[in-house]
Amino acid sequence: MTSSTSFSSRRAALALAALALTACAGAKAAAAAAPAGAAGAPEGRRGLATRIALLPLVNLSGQTVSLKELQEGLEAELLTRGLAVAGGGAVDEMLARHRLRYTGGVDAVMARAAREELGADALLVAAVTLYGREGSHGFGMSMRLVSSQDAPAILWMDEAARTVDDTPGLFDLGIASGIPELMREATVRLTGSLVAALSGSGPAFSTCPASGRHAPRVRYRGAPSTPAAHPAVAVLPFVNQTGRLDAGDIVGLEFIRELARHREIRVYEPGVVRSELLRNRVVMEGGVSHETARIALGAFEADVIVAGYVRTHEESPVPRLEFTVLALDTRTNKVVWTSTSYNRGDEGVFFFGAGRVSTSTELACLMVRPVVDGMIAAWRARSSP
Repeated sequence: MTSSTSFSSRRAALALAALALTACAGAKAAAAAAPAGAAGAPEGRRGLATRIALLPLVNLSGQTVSLKELQEGLEAELLTRGLAVAGGGAVDEMLARHRLRYTGGVDAVMARAAREELGADALLVAAVTLYGREGSHGFGMSMRLVSSQDAPAILWMDEAARTVDDTPGLFDLGIASGIPELMREATVRLTGSLVAALSGSGPAFSTCPASGRHAPRVRYRGAPSTPAAHPAVAVLPFVNQTGRLDAGDIVGLEFIRELARHREIRVYEPGVVRSELLRNRVVMEGGVSHETARIALGAFEADVIVAGYVRTHEESPVPRLEFTVLALDTRTNKVVWTSTSYNRGDEGVFFFGAGRVSTSTELACLMVRPVVDGMIAAWRARSSP
């Protein structure tokens, strides 16, 4: 099985990253630094990130989005904050040389190419998760930083989403003028979060407040027979049973971020999972199965596989989300957790809209957190002497 990962050196790794960023701030277009995992860097989610390869943005919003302007704005903001960035034509040429068309994740081939050909220590994956023009306009984006090691690891992950009238404030001064302003706000906030995490002044993985009213409606929990000290978790693509394109990918990203923020959990980069599924010709149309778990055991060496179904994913007139998730122990092929969650954005809201959830992204975060907290609590209880 997967060997235990050392998480005690994370703070030291981020401190090194801060020093490296300071050193390279005045030379954004300089030649590449040495790769993070080359000489004694600790294996784990965080590592040295001095030069970042910005991958082409992915559209998971279900709407037509012009990504070029957003891509250029994101690259400019990263450079403004002192990060050395490989982007634009250099990244496109690397992807073309290796016939890499999927940029929603990082596998070993892409990581190696970025490290050796672009001198990148990490790759930045960004996806538009919300782009609404009907009703209350909204915009959302998810971003994560992935190491360029031969075994790519998630170093940082955050998201931002809001509608134009989320926070009207006094005299409606907080109302945004439109989607371009929301795009700018999301870019600034997320790049700021990335720099804060690298400098050690911010968390590597964001979350949302714990909310009892968003807990699963139905749940069953077991526990692995002999849980690993630092279980490795592979989140498989969620089956999308809604009319919204890419709803399964969006909910899957929420689970990846929530699981990754727990230090004792090692979460596989989605690009690695996707690559191994394709290599082993595993089709997920019908959902996860014991056979899938058996294949994943050999492909990922994962202790636990998380997958599920998204049955409702609506944005307007009020966000609604329903999903079922299950976790399988790959050693026993037994279900150790299953739950179903369903909520609306206006649930429990009575006076002046206080507590209303305006986007499906925020609703997903509030719903996924108690599910993951429940999983972790079960595993910890089983691991306790």
